Amino acid sequence: MPRRPLLPLLALAAAGCAATGPKLKELPPARTAADGAIVYVYRAYAEPTLFGASLEIDGKDVVSLSQKGFTRVVARPGQRHLKAGWNVMSGQRDATISLDVEAGKTYYVELVGVSSVVGTSGSALVFKIGSGMVALDPVEGEARLARCCHYQPPAAESY
Repeated sequence: MPRRPLLPLLALAAAGCAATGPKLKELPPARTAADGAIVYVYRAYAEPTLFGASLEIDGKDVVSLSQKGFTRVVARPGQRHLKAGWNVMSGQRDATISLDVEAGKTYYVELVGVSSVVGTSGSALVFKIGSGMVALDPVEGEARLARCCHYQPPAAESY
């Protein structure tokens, strides 16, 4: 069977996995608690593109982050542990980062990932797989987030 007829179906499936909420500039300004910080987590592009990444903060579910999606939460000061977990079917490795959160500050964390075939070894495929979370400078983080992503509301506002 030729593979070309499958390409439009794969494109439609991939498009269905992208976030579609409002952009950053369309949201009302974030409100913080007097003793909290704002944490933005976004996914401009992270493979595998067909799967959401389950974001947790300190072991509590936040959101399933889609491609081109972002969320924001108020985080308590102190050491916060973020994890992006992937569906076992994706073959992707989970990503983690720890933030030393200070009240009154704003943090930007980008989820990145690669999952692709890079060659063969005999009759076996060779894959490059991995994901990570990167804390960015607030100016760079806000600019990158504003260009790429759509809001996905978190399960709770504070963590």
